[in-house]
Amino acid sequence: MSSYEQPDLDELEGLARTCVSGPLGLEGGVVERLRGGQHAVFLVSTHSERFVLKAFGEDEPGWAREAVCMRLLGEQFAPVLRGQCRAGAYVFVLADFVHGKDMRELLVHHRLEREQSVRSAAIRAAELLPRIHGEFAKDATRFAEVQGRDPLLKLTEADSASSGIERELRADRLGARRCSRVVAMVDACRDLESALQDVCCSHGDFQAKNLMVDESAQVRVIDWEFLRLAPRIADCVMLWRYTWWLGLDVSVMRPFVADQRLGESRLLQLAFTYEVAKISLGISRSTTVTSDFPLWSDYLDACLLFLETGNNEELQTSSQQLLKGT
Repeated sequence: MSSYEQPDLDELEGLARTCVSGPLGLEGGVVERLRGGQHAVFLVSTHSERFVLKAFGEDEPGWAREAVCMRLLGEQFAPVLRGQCRAGAYVFVLADFVHGKDMRELLVHHRLEREQSVRSAAIRAAELLPRIHGEFAKDATRFAEVQGRDPLLKLTEADSASSGIERELRADRLGARRCSRVVAMVDACRDLESALQDVCCSHGDFQAKNLMVDESAQVRVIDWEFLRLAPRIADCVMLWRYTWWLGLDVSVMRPFVADQRLGESRLLQLAFTYEVAKISLGISRSTTVTSDFPLWSDYLDACLLFLETGNNEELQTSSQQLLKGT
């Protein structure tokens, strides 16, 4: 089963109940569906505890990545792994429930009254990243066994970033004019090549909806299924995508580049050029047009406009729409 096929949720819920009352040893646990992203997620409640149960296709690499990360990173970074169970064509991963609200919910529904606390949480999330990357490096072999690979890395192994991107972009998906603008921006960013060569084991989806914030603004990270080898700056750029318009200082990205002397303008250029390269590649390679396709397309145009003119008004609007709609 591919990770993008929609499973039968009634079937999954039945299998989840079987796992909970059987192999996972939570007899009497109440199973409820939660809003999930790509995978079905269930809340399991006993008389004294709550857990999250996540379903993966048995041939998906994501379940192994989740399990390895939760087992090796520890509860200061990730939920605590409580067990795994195979049922039917699925693997269910059980972990502690993480209390708090995800940063996406805070940004969308509570931004005006909680802007300062959300900004503080975003800074804490950025400060967590070097420690997370360091934990990956401590046990590189174990993480390397399950990690994926950032799609931009393959393109630049034997060629420049602009040449690799140019080969992959599809004019029928992006338009010829937009393809030319993307290649020009990638070619103009002198820091992108070195950033793509400075790689580490990365969370892979370090965005607002995967950052849980408690009442004291402490941050825990969930959803480790996209663990991958990626540019060291990649996780921070993804966090920046949804929080820069809160006034988060661009200097939070400086620890993730080799040249610590990069000024604000070059950091901004690097961040949004990386976004342009990655999003245009994703649109070109997509086999289906999903409901959020227009949002990504608009965001790509806004990034290009910002890089070309310095105008960030459309970028701010597009970032907020992307946050709400994906």
